Amino acid sequence: MRALHLEGVGWVDVVDAATATYLSNLHRRACAGDAEAQYDIAANFAPDGYFRPDPRRAFAWYRAAWDRGYLPALNGVADAWLTGEGARRDPAAAIRLYEIGVRAGEPAATGHLGRCYLRGHGVARDTRRGLALLRTASALGFAAAADQLYAFHRRRGEPRRARHWLRVAARLEHPGAAFELARVYEARSPKESHAWLKRAANFADAAACRMLGWQHDNGFGTRASPRKARLWYRRAAALGDAIAAFNLGLIHYRARKQPTAAAMAWFTLAASRGHRRAAAFCRTRDPRHLARFI
Repeated sequence: MRALHLEGVGWVDVVDAATATYLSNLHRRACAGDAEAQYDIAANFAPDGYFRPDPRRAFAWYRAAWDRGYLPALNGVADAWLTGEGARRDPAAAIRLYEIGVRAGEPAATGHLGRCYLRGHGVARDTRRGLALLRTASALGFAAAADQLYAFHRRRGEPRRARHWLRVAARLEHPGAAFELARVYEARSPKESHAWLKRAANFADAAACRMLGWQHDNGFGTRASPRKARLWYRRAAALGDAIAAFNLGLIHYRARKQPTAAAMAWFTLAASRGHRRAAAFCRTRDPRHLARFI
C-alpha cells in the first residue's frame, strides 16, 4: 500500500505501482483538459472508485468534462443539481440538462428523466411520459431503465409485464435483474435459473456466486460438481459473503467428519462476518451447531 497525492483529488491509497501509474496518467490527462479523463476522475469518487467519496470534487470534475462537451458527464452534473449532493440543489436546471441529453440520444439521461417524471421529482408527475422515456432508454441499452419498468409493473400487480421487463433488464446485463430472474425460475425451470445465475455471478454479485455454488453442490439445474461448488463459494467468500465461508467450512468438515484446520479457518471467517452458527461452533466445537447441515 502506498499513498499518492493528486491535485484536485487529494491523497489516494493505491495497492500497487501499476495502479499508481494509471491514476497519475489519468490525472495528468484530466488536468490537460482531456474531457474523458475528467469524467473518469469524477467517476472514481463513487464508493467503489479509487478515491475517497467526495461529492463536491466529483461534481467539479463532471462539470469540467461537461463544459468541454463530453456528453456522458451531463448525468453527473444533473444528478448533483437534482439531489443537492455535491452542488447547490437546482431541480429545474437538472431537468433542463436531462432534456438536452434526451435530444442527443444519451441513454442514461433519458432514463433519469423518465424516472423524474414517474416520481414527480423536480417536475410535475407524468406517468405516461415517464414510462415512454424509460422504454426509450431501455431500447437505447440502459439496463437500469428496464429494471425500473420491472419495478413499476410489479408494484402495479402486473406480473406478465413485470417479467417481460425483468428479462429485458437481465439481457441488458443488469446484475440485480439477472439474479432476480434466476430466483423467479427456481421452481419453474432449474436449468434456466442456473443460466441466469451465471450471468449475475459474472458481475461479482456475492449472493449470486454463493447460490451458484449451492446449485453445483446440490446438482440443481446442472450436474453436481464439488469442484465448481468450491470455486463459486470461494468467489462469494472473497466478496464478503459469510454464508459462503460457512459452506466452505462445512465442505471441509464433511470430508473428514471433524473440524480440520481448513474447516476451522472458514468457520472463523464466517463468524467474523456475523454468521451465528459459525461463531457458536468456533466457541464450543459442539457438532450440534452443524447438525442441520451435515
